[in-house]
Amino acid sequence: MAEGDKIAAGLIRLYFDVVITNKESPNFNEVSKKVDEYAYEALLLKFRLKSCRRWKVKSSTEVQLLFSTLRDFCNVSKQILAMGEKPELKDKLLFFKKEIERLSTHLFNQDIEKSFTFNTSSIEE
Repeated sequence: MAEGDKIAAGLIRLYFDVVITNKESPNFNEVSKKVDEYAYEALLLKFRLKSCRRWKVKSSTEVQLLFSTLRDFCNVSKQILAMGEKPELKDKLLFFKKEIERLSTHLFNQDIEKSFTFNTSSIEE
């Protein structure tokens, strides 16, 4: 979860850079690279979440939704950087930002047992 929290915090900080950056901005390449890095990290995180099933660890719907939303945020950020200022894309990005904030706060404030189910019944003694 710590990696998810780190990515979420980074994307929330990156939101304003994405919204104000265009292809002529001096920091365009830097912002675009950061979005790519976070997208890759979010994808890896999603794969790790799926691999937890091998150990019979199941994640809550909120955890799965957060990890998907991190990736969605990155995808829309890349669209904004590629296509420029489009109100519908900025609205989508703002929605994903607020959803990341909501889910992150909710998951941070609840016990880990509510975010993940650890099935130990098949472990032999």
